[in-house]
Amino acid sequence: MKVFSYTFIIGVLCAFLFTACASQEAGNPSQSKEKAIPAEVSAAINDAIKAANRAESVLGLWLNTEKTIGKAKKAAKAGKYDKALKLAAKAKWEGDMGYNQAVAEKKKYDHMTKNNIPFFK
Repeated sequence: MKVFSYTFIIGVLCAFLFTACASQEAGNPSQSKEKAIPAEVSAAINDAIKAANRAESVLGLWLNTEKTIGKAKKAAKAGKYDKALKLAAKAKWEGDMGYNQAVAEKKKYDHMTKNNIPFFK
């Protein structure tokens, strides 16, 4: 009976030590397999984020812009830099166009309210 209990205790300790060592290896940042994203791609994604924030500041953010930025980030992490650049450029364009559209609509709205023009005819 004592042999069984000692064997059981040794087995539990070995299992504990094994999991502790495995968790240390998994958390070691020096062995990370992620590649660094090129500066050009990071800059393009950051420009797209800035354009989206600018559009959002005037309530002109388009529906798919944030999804496109997310896809660009995902493509960059996967190493598909050409795709990430295209998606980031598309998201930047959407952000810029959303801003321009919102500003134009505001000017139109301001003109209509100033001159008492009805919205619907």
